[in-house]
Amino acid sequence: MATTLTIPLPRKAFPLPALLALATAVFVTALTETLPAGVLPGMSHALGVSESATGQTVTVYAIGTAATAVPLTAATAGWGRKRLLLAAMAGFAVANTVTAASTGYPFTLAARFLAVTLAARRHGFPAGRR
Repeated sequence: MATTLTIPLPRKAFPLPALLALATAVFVTALTETLPAGVLPGMSHALGVSESATGQTVTVYAIGTAATAVPLTAATAGWGRKRLLLAAMAGFAVANTVTAASTGYPFTLAARFLAVTLAARRHGFPAGRR
């Protein structure tokens, strides 16, 4: 009769803090993507352009996501996830601050595109190293 030796594997703790940080980052970047749609009248007045032109800030963000998510994921795949998340969120905060302070339409579009290049990386966080 053969005996089977079972070795219990140590359980890893559930990574709740890391998951909350990632969920918060995804929420904030997704909110930033769609927020202008809810404040078009005020934003268009502040920028001195039509509401339809202001709506293009959402379009620029969406196009930027599509254009940069895969290349940025490939370019930063070797980075550690924590380092990447912290760097992306710091840059994202700066880009959003610039967007909020902007009074010119072209500058706002450029700042939104900069923000999306940092936010688009959220799509590939699981692809990075731990």
